Amino acid sequence: MLRTPTFQSDLVAPLLRDWDRFRRSPLTRSTIVGWGGPIAEGIDEHHPDPATEILCRTGFLAVDCAGDPDLTLARLVELAHHDEVAARIVLQRMLPPIVSVARRRGPRHGGARAATDQLVAMAWIVIRQFPADRRSRRIAANLLRDIEYQAFVRDRRLLSAREQVGVPEAVGRPMFAVSVDRPASPCTEVAELLQLAATSGMSREDLDLLRGWAAGTSPRAVADQIGVCERTVRSRRHQAVDRVRQLVRDEALV
Repeated sequence: MLRTPTFQSDLVAPLLRDWDRFRRSPLTRSTIVGWGGPIAEGIDEHHPDPATEILCRTGFLAVDCAGDPDLTLARLVELAHHDEVAARIVLQRMLPPIVSVARRRGPRHGGARAATDQLVAMAWIVIRQFPADRRSRRIAANLLRDIEYQAFVRDRRLLSAREQVGVPEAVGRPMFAVSVDRPASPCTEVAELLQLAATSGMSREDLDLLRGWAAGTSPRAVADQIGVCERTVRSRRHQAVDRVRQLVRDEALV
């Protein structure tokens, strides 16, 4: 009998509620069954909870499941490059260590909630781009290291490098954390916009709407989840987007 792992934290409560919807979704079930191969071995359309089964196999909360957790997670991350269902399962796997980092980093980064928002926004990007083919061991630890680095360390080092080479502040100060070596990808720009919104005091509800939109969650699904009509979701989302646009304009003038 499948043992369902449980994890609770108010810092990621919306994502935990979203997981419950996600794992019950027919699309989630059909996608996992369609993977076949070693990653979904023994899972068919009659399995009671395919998403939770895969989550267990990644070593979530050290639950004892069949297979090699590191190998399963590596295969899942490879799929996540082009499969949002795989990416969402990996994100769920990473929530406990993300919360731990957020609590540790929170005092220096606007509190645990703000730190969580930054980490979760960056986690989606790291998961979708992680080179599991080249870094095929200790996947969870390496993912967490990359997420923490991108969220809290990289910006400071880029700024430090600019200061050391004497770049004038008006020129050297980036609007967002964009690599000086290559253009930012659309996914990276979205993550940076969410970071800007989180650190500028946007409400958690609006951040959740924007994050869900960026992840491809439909307005209908969001409306059902929070108990309002679809029109309300669209209206609130448009207002949140307008606020982000204003933040970008204000940032450009600083």
